[in-house]
Amino acid sequence: MAYDLKNVRLALRTQLLTVAGLPGASLRQFENRDFQPPEPTRNAMWVRETCVPGDELHVATNTLEAIGLYQIDLFVPVGSGTENIETVANVIRLAFSPPRSLSYNSTDVVVYRASPLESTQERRADAVWYMLPVRMFWRTYSTANN
Repeated sequence: MAYDLKNVRLALRTQLLTVAGLPGASLRQFENRDFQPPEPTRNAMWVRETCVPGDELHVATNTLEAIGLYQIDLFVPVGSGTENIETVANVIRLAFSPPRSLSYNSTDVVVYRASPLESTQERRADAVWYMLPVRMFWRTYSTANN
């Protein structure tokens, strides 16, 4: 891996943190950080961030292209409605509207696709959370180490 995934994640996260209506810091689960979701009875929305690297390919002499997925999962208690969660999801998607160029510590990242909203709900009878994922697909370029 010739690019710095940490810088990619932080470029994307920095953009996420500009989103109006994003739940407060105690309601954000960033990767590999301790987190306790709120009790569903609080009727609070919370978010989970996931940055998944994908393929890395030589696209030109000494140039590598890396692609990946940045997913933000929004959660609200089952039965609390969809209006608020859909509003925040749309604002997130708009904040990453392609082609969105981002940068962090000299790592340039381009969001080339943002997915439409598709809700999911756990199918268990005791499910307590309704989830709405927002997916952004990114790419970055780096110099190949030969």
